[in-house]
Amino acid sequence: MVTKRVTATSKVFLFSDSFDKKILNEFLTRAAILNTTISDIPMLPQQASDIDTEIIASSISGTAAIDGNPYTESDIRSVMEKTDTENYSLNHKIEIENLIAAYESLDLFSAEGKNFIITEEFIKNLHHSLTQDLTYKGNTPGCYRDKLVKVGSEQHGGIYRPPSTRNDIEQLMKSFIEWINSDELLNASPFVRAALAHYHLSLIHPFFSGNGRTARLLEAYILHSANIRHVSKMLAGYYYRNMDRYFLSFSQTKRKSKDTTPFLLFVLEAVNACLDELKERVYGYLYDLTMREYLSIMKNDGDLNTRQYELVLLMMEKDIEITLTGLQTNKPFVYLYSDVTEQTARRDLKKLTELNLLSSEDGKSYSLCFDMLSF
Repeated sequence: MVTKRVTATSKVFLFSDSFDKKILNEFLTRAAILNTTISDIPMLPQQASDIDTEIIASSISGTAAIDGNPYTESDIRSVMEKTDTENYSLNHKIEIENLIAAYESLDLFSAEGKNFIITEEFIKNLHHSLTQDLTYKGNTPGCYRDKLVKVGSEQHGGIYRPPSTRNDIEQLMKSFIEWINSDELLNASPFVRAALAHYHLSLIHPFFSGNGRTARLLEAYILHSANIRHVSKMLAGYYYRNMDRYFLSFSQTKRKSKDTTPFLLFVLEAVNACLDELKERVYGYLYDLTMREYLSIMKNDGDLNTRQYELVLLMMEKDIEITLTGLQTNKPFVYLYSDVTEQTARRDLKKLTELNLLSSEDGKSYSLCFDMLSF
C-alpha cells in the first residue's frame, strides 16, 4: 500500500510498504522460523537474565554511538551496575541513563501481539523518555520541532532535508499513524512493520533531536509486542557495527521513492544475523549446562576422578587448548597438576581423549570435543 500526502508547503511525502518479495521472502521466512525455534528453547532465569544484560548494554552502546555518544559497552555496564566512574559530559551520561530505562521498560511492556496500535502520544512519550533532562538546544522532550533541520552527510548518501514546518510534521504524523495502523500493515510480518515504522518516522524527523533513537526504539517495541524479544534489543548494535550500510540503505530507499526493498533488506539481514548470534549464545548455555551434568554423572559413577573432572571444567570456563607441559606450568591448571608426575598428567590426557571429552590432532595440543553430545 502506497499512500501519498501533499503537505501544507506543497511537498509530496510517500508512505510505502512496497518491496520485492522475491528478494525478501527468504529472509522473512528464515527469520520467522529462527525466532520461533529460539523462543521455544527453555532457559534458566539466570541465563536469560545474563543474555539480556549483555544485549541491552550492546544495543545501548550502538544506538547512542550512532548519535555520537562516546560511552563504550563496558562503560554502560558500569552505569547499569551503579559503578560508573568515567568522566564524560553530563548530557552523555543522561543519554545513557535514559536509554537504559527505556530498554529495560521493554520487558514491562505488554501489547496484543502484532496488533499493537501505535499512537502519536506513544511516540512522543518515547521521545520524552529518551531526551528528558538533556540540555539540547532547540529540543523540547516529547514535542514536535518548529525549526529547520538537515540530516545525513555526503559520505552516507547525501544531505536530506525533512519536512520543514510544524504544520507539515503534524499533518504527516497523523497520516503516519493512520497508515502504520492500517489493516494491511497490522497483518504484515512484524519484521516488515517494525522496519517500515523505523524508516518512515526517520524520514519525517518530527523532533529537533533524538529522532534516530526514537525510531529505533519504536522498532524495538513493535518487535517486542510480537514476541520477538531479544532481537528487538539487539538490532541497534548491529546498525552501529554496520553504520555506513545503515545510512546508505536510507538514501537508496529514498531515491527509489515507492520501493522500500533496500532498507527492508538491510534490516532483515540484521535480524537474521542477530538471530544467528542469539541461537549460538542459547545453544552455548545449553551445551554448558548439559556438559556439566554429564561430567557430574561421570564423576559420581567413578569414570572421572576429581582432578580430571576439574580439568575439563577449567577448560570449559577458559575456552583454551592445553598441552602436557602447560598442565604443570600454566595457571590455573598448575594448581591441579603441580603435585603429580608428568606420567599422571599424560595418563589424564589419554583417558579424557579416550572418553571423547578431549581431542587432539597432533598429540600435543588438546581441546574440548564439542561434538560429543551431538545426536
